[in-house]
Formats: sequence, structure tokens, C-alpha cells
Amino acid sequence: MKLHFKQYGDRHTNRGHLIILHGLLGMLDNWQLITKDIAAAGFCVWAVDLRNHGKSPHSEEMTQAAMAHDIWELMQAQQIPKAALLGHSMGGKVAMLFAVHYPEYTQALIVADIAPKPYPDRHDYVFKALLSVDLAQLTQRKAAEAQLQQYITNTDELLFLLKNLERTPQDNYRWKANVPLLQKEYRNIVENPLSPYDEYGGAVLFIKGGNSAQYIVAEEDMPVILHHFPRAELVEVAGASHWVHADAPQIFTQVVLDFLCRQVS
Repeated sequence: MKLHFKQYGDRHTNRGHLIILHGLLGMLDNWQLITKDIAAAGFCVWAVDLRNHGKSPHSEEMTQAAMAHDIWELMQAQQIPKAALLGHSMGGKVAMLFAVHYPEYTQALIVADIAPKPYPDRHDYVFKALLSVDLAQLTQRKAAEAQLQQYITNTDELLFLLKNLERTPQDNYRWKANVPLLQKEYRNIVENPLSPYDEYGGAVLFIKGGNSAQYIVAEEDMPVILHHFPRAELVEVAGASHWVHADAPQIFTQVVLDFLCRQVS
């Protein structure tokens, strides 16, 4: 699948490439400040819309393996010989799977606030909210916001979801993300991406939000993480939620840069 992406920085840099993978219902535009700062430090950064998200194509197949293969195809098309991968939440699971399936293309791995384990359903109310919006009758974004507010009380989460709403050339509205398909294939998204025998021996950094109550990478997850990633390190960003990169962008970016610079020093 030909994914939509944006490139930041010099693709011929000696510092290497970084591919950024967003989480569920996210898109590459959510990472603009971080991508630009990392590119300014000398890295070539590729921010990607995963399938069924953003401006990338929609597909009936929504598995972690398919998403990982999409990244491999992107690297082939753009002649990226090797890259570090940074994935948040769903994107973190895809990045983990990519590293164990394509280790020869993986320079290093950074996983933001997710562990290699299955997670319970936590997005039922989100899908219910998005599907409650009558797109056919929608004439203003404010009306969609009012409908979503019946289910979404957190302002930051509401604004995050509204970024998926776009006006069509026919002057209607639609969701950028393939919401019905994502709801249908949700179990494929939240399952453990790795088999018991999967291992990646390269440099790995897990970043967790100190206040990430839902997706927290717990102490008891470390043996499993080290089983799959024996060189894994863990950094906690105090006060940050599951959206650690949005809550503490400067700290998050510095943690990522410190790790990446060690891999090319």
C-alpha cells in the first residue's frame, strides 16, 4: 500500500532516518513540532499516515502485520536502507512487529506508552461518539463538536478526534479515518503484536507517561519487554498522560534525541 507521508530534513544525512507511526485515530500532522525539531538536529524524519488513517488509502485489511509491511514497502519505494522507528500506542505495536520481522531494516526502536501485551477494549465510547455524528446532515463543524460532546468530556480528546473531520470537494463532511472499519477490526489493533519467540536484539527505548492510567507500561511488563527486547531501556515522563508526546513535547523530543544520538555516535 502506498502510504501518505511527509519527509523532514536531508535524506542524505549521516545521522540516519527516523520513521514516526501515530496511534489509533491519529495522523502524521499530530507530530509536526516533534518531527521538525528532530529533523533540525540532523536526522531525516518520515512522518506516516498508517492505512485507514489520515490521507492514506482505506483498506478492508487492518492487521498489525499489514501495517508493518506497509512501512517496509515505504522504505523500498523511498530507498531508505535502514531507519529507527518511533511508534506511539497502536503505532508502537506496529513498530515492535516491524523490528522483529525486519531487523535488517531497523536501526533502533522507540515505543511510546504501550507494551507487547493485549489490551482490553477502551475505545467503545469513542467509536460510539464518532458514529453518532450524522455526516449526511452536517453543515458546520460546531454541530459535530456538539454531538461528540455527548460522549467525550475531555477537551483535548475532543479536539484530537475533530482533527479527523474534513470537508469534501462536494462541500460535505467525512472522517479521514475509516471509522467503521477500525471499529470492526479493533481486536486486531489491541492484541499482542508479538509471538513468544519474537526478539529484536538492537537498541530499544520505551517511553511511558507517568500519569498514563489506561495504557501504562507497568513494572510487571518489564520481564516481557526484556524477553523480546533484551537491550530495552525505560524512561518515564512525569506528569504526562498516554499522549506523552503531546503533554510534554520538549521533554519527549529530548529523550528521543538523546537516545538516537547514542546510536549514531
